Amino acid sequence: MNRIAMKTLVAACAALILAGPAAAGGRIEKVDAVKEGIDTKHIAVNANGGGYTGHATASHKYMIRVYAKAKGKDGVYWAAVGPYAGSPFEVGHGYLFNHSAGTSDGWGTYSKSLILDAAVDKTFWYESPVQACKANLDKKVKNGMARADVMKREWDVTARARLVFSVAVDDRSNNRKNKHKITQVAHGDKAVVYPVAVKCRKGL
Repeated sequence: MNRIAMKTLVAACAALILAGPAAAGGRIEKVDAVKEGIDTKHIAVNANGGGYTGHATASHKYMIRVYAKAKGKDGVYWAAVGPYAGSPFEVGHGYLFNHSAGTSDGWGTYSKSLILDAAVDKTFWYESPVQACKANLDKKVKNGMARADVMKREWDVTARARLVFSVAVDDRSNNRKNKHKITQVAHGDKAVVYPVAVKCRKGL
């Protein structure tokens, strides 16, 4: 594929993802994703006398429930979870979960509970564990606590990660053939703001 064709494909794919199901003829009734269960694990952040230096935990497991429903004779033929809205026409997107219906009708309704393991340094963070610890430090100092005293203690704070559930919907006849055209497929997505417990360690 030449460079011009590749740019055209990427632009068309991005336009469909941003437009969502309404612009694709209302072929998707609903796309939803929510945090599920009680997440008791924390991410540890290292520190020294000068401040917080980086996360000590390599990865974190995210528990979410995803749901999508197609309209009429269409079916969901692809579903994925990653840090950004995605499409089956993209490659190298870093999906944590990627599910294709193959040569079947697809799913009229798609519903799953997922536990997804993601590397901390490859997660999209609204506020990362290190940022959450630094924000807590700044807040304590602003409220009159000595910086050295803050760093002598462990603190429990919360970081916020983003996970995005994306789906693609097509006519079931196309799903059975597993042949899809980017201009005829409906895309939908739902972002989840996922709170993650963080342990800010003492400065050494």
